[in-house]
Amino acid sequence: MGVRLPLPPGWTARVSLDGSVQAGPDSHAVLRVDARPGQASAFPEKRAFAESLREHFRGEQVSMQEPEGGEDWVLVKLAVTGRLADGGRGQDHPALFGAKRIGPDLFLCASQPGAAADEVEQAWTVCRDLRVEVPAP
Repeated sequence: MGVRLPLPPGWTARVSLDGSVQAGPDSHAVLRVDARPGQASAFPEKRAFAESLREHFRGEQVSMQEPEGGEDWVLVKLAVTGRLADGGRGQDHPALFGAKRIGPDLFLCASQPGAAADEVEQAWTVCRDLRVEVPAP
């Protein structure tokens, strides 16, 4: 069994030491995908997934888009706003979190810190469209 990521032009994927798949241009990882074999039953409902992210980022300045999803996938895009030392508002940092259920398995996606807004948009498609391929015997 292998995870198939529909990568944008110029992106590559590699398996990191912790077993996650990291994808992005050669210069940096944009997307992290973690496989959770046998954990499809933990697939979150859209609203519950968004609420868990709100809880995770409690105390931070976050703007979150409505979760999007289908029967077997859910994705949430958000922007985390940095805080300046003087108490002011810093730059927005785009982010993506997602989950995809394939058969008995669950796949979790997250954009990586430092990803640009257009890269996060591309990561959205990669996560939504990832699939598992079983090699022919």
